[in-house]
Amino acid sequence: MWIFRFSAILLLAALGCAAQPEPEPELSDQSVRHPVVRINGEDYYSDDLQRFLRIGQEDSDIEPTPEIIHEFIVHRLLLQQAGESGIQIDPQEVELRARRWFGSDPGADSLEHVGDLLKVEKFLQSNISAQNSVKLHGMQQYYEKHADQFVQQDRIRVLEILVPERERAEQLRASLKPGDFRTFRELARLHSTGSTAPSGGELGTFEPGDLPQRFEQVIFSLRVGEISEVFRSELGYHLFTVEERTHRHAQKFYEVYNEIFERLVADQERQALDTLVAGLIERASIEILDPALSGRGSEENVQIQR
Repeated sequence: MWIFRFSAILLLAALGCAAQPEPEPELSDQSVRHPVVRINGEDYYSDDLQRFLRIGQEDSDIEPTPEIIHEFIVHRLLLQQAGESGIQIDPQEVELRARRWFGSDPGADSLEHVGDLLKVEKFLQSNISAQNSVKLHGMQQYYEKHADQFVQQDRIRVLEILVPERERAEQLRASLKPGDFRTFRELARLHSTGSTAPSGGELGTFEPGDLPQRFEQVIFSLRVGEISEVFRSELGYHLFTVEERTHRHAQKFYEVYNEIFERLVADQERQALDTLVAGLIERASIEILDPALSGRGSEENVQIQR
């Protein structure tokens, strides 16, 4: 499966990881205006390519590999299609996203790049959506074919109380009755010094392998409602109880309905995107004008990367 550079940037931005691009090095007019690629009669210059290479990257000196040349060409083909389709974007949304991704004062390059991404995103949303093509019968067939993937492991929901002294932990344990989760939660809110105190000691839901071994040996040995012995760690003294336990079982179709739907939508949209891009490349006129890029992004090399 091939992945666009702009898709990776969108993901990094969503996680808050994208960095403000490095300032552009000064280039001579001849260098800046020298076309390096011509796509459907439209020229793109060395600064266009360098800007594409730098966005979201800490290293400003990036080699234009065949894969990157491919991604640049595909990005520009999609942007051309978005323009021909009359895709319009809201300048306020561009600025909002740019500030979210690149900081409070995004530069002109960042604003332009985010605008391009939003145009392509809107174009793809309107052309490859598979939401309405996933049918119940197909979902059931997928479930039956991949039944081995839909197995729920042992899972427990755990509450904890954490205090700094053993004596205090012993006192709290003595005041608790097995299965009295309401009291356990109240004591956690009142006395626990852990970060889970505001939520009534809710530590989370875990499967085998999720916890450090020492914790897992204690917690997974508990029956539902049972109060653990005082457990010491580097954080202090813990009391645990298991509020709910789900044993390993094959999941029913209704349990994984949403997951199957999302999988099938993603698969169909990926296939539709592959088909769309393959068609654009097949119909496009693509010329590599810069001898330094010759052989890196020629038409023979501009193929779907899988």
